[in-house]
Amino acid sequence: MSMDHPVARTDTVWIPMSDGTRLAATLWRPDGAGPVPAILEIVPYRRRDVTWARDATIHPRLAAAGFACLRVDMRGSGDSEGLLSDSVKVTAGADTEECIAWIAARDWCDGQVGMVGISWGGANVIFTAARRPPALKAAVACCFSHDTYQFGMFYRGGAILNRVFGWATTVTALNARPPDPDVVDDWRGVWRERLSDLTPQLDGFLRNQSRGPYWDNRLIRDWSKVDIPLWLAWGQHDPMFANAAADLLPRLHAPWQAWLTPSMHRYPHQSLPGPSFDAVGEWIAFFGRVFAGQPAFDRPGEVRAFRREGMPPGPMPHPETEGTWVAAPALAQAWDVRTLTPADVDGGIAAGVDGGEVMPWCAFATGPELPAEQTPADAEATVWDWPVDAPLDLLGRPVADLSVVPDAPVAQLALRLMDVDPSGRATRIGFGVASLNRADSDRTPRALVPGEAVRVSVPLDVTAYRLRRGHVLRLSATTGHWPQVWPAPAPVRLRVDGVLRLPVASGTPIAPPPPPPPNLPTGRVEVTPPRRTREVDAGPPARVTVRDDMGTWRIEDHGMTFATVQHEDWTVVPADPTTATARVLIEWRHAKGPMDARVVVEAYLQGDADAFASRCTVHATDGGGDVHRDVFESVIPREWN
Repeated sequence: MSMDHPVARTDTVWIPMSDGTRLAATLWRPDGAGPVPAILEIVPYRRRDVTWARDATIHPRLAAAGFACLRVDMRGSGDSEGLLSDSVKVTAGADTEECIAWIAARDWCDGQVGMVGISWGGANVIFTAARRPPALKAAVACCFSHDTYQFGMFYRGGAILNRVFGWATTVTALNARPPDPDVVDDWRGVWRERLSDLTPQLDGFLRNQSRGPYWDNRLIRDWSKVDIPLWLAWGQHDPMFANAAADLLPRLHAPWQAWLTPSMHRYPHQSLPGPSFDAVGEWIAFFGRVFAGQPAFDRPGEVRAFRREGMPPGPMPHPETEGTWVAAPALAQAWDVRTLTPADVDGGIAAGVDGGEVMPWCAFATGPELPAEQTPADAEATVWDWPVDAPLDLLGRPVADLSVVPDAPVAQLALRLMDVDPSGRATRIGFGVASLNRADSDRTPRALVPGEAVRVSVPLDVTAYRLRRGHVLRLSATTGHWPQVWPAPAPVRLRVDGVLRLPVASGTPIAPPPPPPPNLPTGRVEVTPPRRTREVDAGPPARVTVRDDMGTWRIEDHGMTFATVQHEDWTVVPADPTTATARVLIEWRHAKGPMDARVVVEAYLQGDADAFASRCTVHATDGGGDVHRDVFESVIPREWN
């Protein structure tokens, strides 16, 4: 399609829903063009501040290529009307489908609609595709999950990821912010309504520790309904979502192409670590072919992966990663099976103090988010080492098939897969954890019988990676991984044996995709330097403290200033896992014209052998005066976790 259309922008258009609620959208159109295909992105992350700079790198380019583009605030977020009570309920309601139908009926649209999305937006794309709105013809989805229980930020192998608490607090704070006073006349009234409806998101997440109706509403069952072409991408440094690729790709029947980038939780044209590539240019070609009635891909069903190599360990993301782009018809084309000599696994509950973030994203500050050098964590771990005599290429998701004999009724097993270089430095290339109480079923957990063996498969992270000759492949096992995983309520000893299955496939080297255009536009935005720090104390108690100051952002185009800070504190005495505590404090500020809004959400979580106790306070002010204050307290039973 032509790339030289001048672009007309409308800062706010209102999309009516059937119940009378209106959603706010920004519209970019190729100026002077007749009816054209349209592309929709709808997320709960506020188009006029938080995603303003990112959106400017995507939608104006798509519009210049001949598409009408709409960036919509989800119901109850940003400037849209309504209330947002459950931010992960991507399958509920018909707002996205109503948006698609409304767009297709505009005189500036030719009746064809595509979607793009990342994270929540990516999940919304795939769930919307499964509902088959007639005008939806093609979609792009990045860094997303189709099964929130198994591949989200909340649970892994049935074990509780501590991001369930951190993200719940983050979402509560996100939902507590006011709309833009330039767009919503009664912005104070809307803000008060949102605050009055607010409840901590943690309760829903943590009251459903096993798969059941709550999570089934976030799961696609009939993949035959997903029949539109899909352009897909995941970042290998964003493993919780990248792991979805191994489960999802074999289920797809429609044409697709998938990319495994070296990145964290980002669109591929803004990868960190790099290399980035011109994903938006790929989308322009993809949508252009589909909307013209042509095949979506020259080689559908192909995985294109950046095969990392010789990664040095370190918690800071490197600007670029060494490696090679390869293409393969599938993940896990063959298996290299390694035997684990029977061994005891005893301790290492706090092996994750140098384990980085469950969901690294570097959304604002470039700070320590990746796993650090892993040798210190192995001091209390059980390890199996295999020398690498020839280059070993992995492409897919390794799996440990194990027999585990516990000596306590509740237990979890954490595994780390590592590349150990000749100097002895260990780089983590895979992680996995399992609640042994859910080894038989993730719907009906049960107490373990001490001394009785449990069969369990523990998948590790999807990876495209080459181990060099002379290195060592290492598998490390511990009985916990604080602070990424909430620990079992008492210490446990495990007797472990079995096999490690490695997905071996070299792929065919391909030319690197083109880099993004230099100096991508981000709108007129001023930013004070963000800063992220992470302090580790091996203890006891073992403590990890994270401080995020994401800077002050001013959107010069319309005058909004916003800032956020987030403080996290995770503490445990490994000898007594019931001492585990988590504290998260998040503060948002928004200033514009008559608005000087401040929202502070502070949450605390602890657990004994029987239950979790949480406390969450919300305090909102405007110009220093109180607008809303609330305290929420919950006691939530533990379910063999």
